[in-house]
Amino acid sequence: MKKICAVVLLLCLLLCACSSAPETAESSSPAATPTPAPVSSAAAPTATPEPTLAPTPTAEPTAAYWNPLTGEPLDEPHTSRLYAVTINNVWVSLPHYGLNEADIFFEMLVNDYATRGLALFADPSDVGTIGSVRSMRYNFTDLCVSYDAIIAHAGGVQEVIDDMKARGVNNLNADTTYFFRDEARLNAGYDYEHTLFVKGEDLPKYAEDKGYRTENEAGTQYGLTFAEDVVLDGETAEFINFRFWGNYRGMDYDAESDMYAYWHSDEVSLDGGTGEPELFKNVLLLHMEIVDTDGFHLAQHIGEGDGYYACGGKLVPIRWNHASHEEPFVFTYADGTPLNLEVGRSYIGFVPVENEISWE
Repeated sequence: MKKICAVVLLLCLLLCACSSAPETAESSSPAATPTPAPVSSAAAPTATPEPTLAPTPTAEPTAAYWNPLTGEPLDEPHTSRLYAVTINNVWVSLPHYGLNEADIFFEMLVNDYATRGLALFADPSDVGTIGSVRSMRYNFTDLCVSYDAIIAHAGGVQEVIDDMKARGVNNLNADTTYFFRDEARLNAGYDYEHTLFVKGEDLPKYAEDKGYRTENEAGTQYGLTFAEDVVLDGETAEFINFRFWGNYRGMDYDAESDMYAYWHSDEVSLDGGTGEPELFKNVLLLHMEIVDTDGFHLAQHIGEGDGYYACGGKLVPIRWNHASHEEPFVFTYADGTPLNLEVGRSYIGFVPVENEISWE
């Protein structure tokens, strides 16, 4: 009987111990992997490693190719020769056409106190109408030699034509195939010599018909360097006054376009096709001796001299150097430091050394 009771007592103790086992006993069993709560796609982590970030591109990437006369970017290398057009610039011949598409516009005295211009184009094919076109002058031949340019013109006195041919300048003399008279001007009473024009797209065609070399020679240099956002440490020059003897000219700075509007006589000069002011990013006024030779005024541009450069409403003194007819102009600051022009088209005036240049 005692043995039975002991067995019963032992069983009761075992049952009590099982019923009081701690809940942590279950944690010793392997737990199932929990399913994560869903997250939004925007915050969802990616299973792939983060890629290496590329450098942030600059706002103005450096161009691989550029227009050698303006510094403006091109899609491919510039390989063609330059084209020059003689531009009528007496008051009764205005307005001009195509000067806002010229890369560089030279202005100089030619005869009888009149000035005339030479417009340079790296690529005239998209320019449209250019003019009015006038005859050759000795200084135009000089510039064409310096810049290896093919020139379009309306004849000239025999001495100038002979000089041009002797110096090997390829020229496109006015003809009825590529040049035309503006009938509207003729009907409006313009003198006959102020009515001749040429289309930019026709200049390369005319050159090809003449059998001229149309590609520039390897290593051709134009003497110009450019930079974006040129800031001059100079004087404020919102309006620049200068003269070619009796001919008043001006440059009026337009802050909105950050360019200078060209004034002819007493008013801003407007393009005849668009009605817009003729604007230039860079203005270079070069003081030169002007001599009279058999009725023609010649700028003495071989050598060096002083001048002024204006850009962005500021003006600084500069030096110009033209070592020979076969080389382009080179420009420096007054201390000899190379001058960077701002990207864009330029006006270059051969101002008589006795004529003051002023600004305000």
